[in-house]
Amino acid sequence: MLRANDLYGMSVADRNSHIMGAVNRIGGNVEGAKSLVINEFIAEYIAIKRHRDGCMERYSFLNSIDFNNRLSGLINHFFSRACEKIRNSKPSYEEVLASSKNIYELSGAVNLASCNKVSRELSTILGLLWERVAEISPYVISTESEFGIKIQGVDIIAQNFETYDIEYLQMKTQKNTLTGSQNPRVDRELGLHINPVFCACFDTNASWTFNNVNIPRRCGAEFWSQIGIDYNLILNQVVPLIQRLDSEYINT
Repeated sequence: MLRANDLYGMSVADRNSHIMGAVNRIGGNVEGAKSLVINEFIAEYIAIKRHRDGCMERYSFLNSIDFNNRLSGLINHFFSRACEKIRNSKPSYEEVLASSKNIYELSGAVNLASCNKVSRELSTILGLLWERVAEISPYVISTESEFGIKIQGVDIIAQNFETYDIEYLQMKTQKNTLTGSQNPRVDRELGLHINPVFCACFDTNASWTFNNVNIPRRCGAEFWSQIGIDYNLILNQVVPLIQRLDSEYINT
């Protein structure tokens, strides 16, 4: 059996080697075996992480000043990357005219011709940003960052702030991210794990496109509060970020 104290002192490569060695010994479905092995030590591992982050009490949010500072660092780094993505995704007037595959390109309407492509590109990297924000929480583990292991369909493992259960979470930006054809895949991937949860990071007026009576859904404040993060602190920095990106797109 793997011990959290031993793993915590190792490099990511060594953690990977020990965990995957135990996974291979179990055999069968590899993705399910990963969670079986990780569940042996993850609660203790998160307790060590909480101690490191200064969250000594069981119900202890990350200090709001520290959180804001760490979130600001992530957003500033992301903004530079996103601006580069906008510049690379937005064609020139000459390129739009040369393509002329639709009425917007035929008319040389650069912004209208490129808006779908740019928003798709940004949505992809925004999803990665939300994962990094969640990782600020002392109750959250990214298996990729900590163990060099990707679990299909799982973005983070978290210890629920209210129930203290270990949960396997898939994160999307909003409730309507999935198409109907994607639902069965998510059902299969999350259904392999104990306490799976499907999460929408932001509470918009969109309707849910993921429906499974056996997998709970969380959205906005409910999701963030259950990993020990104040949703309003996120909105206070994310809304200006999106507004800055909008201006950057228009002015590029």
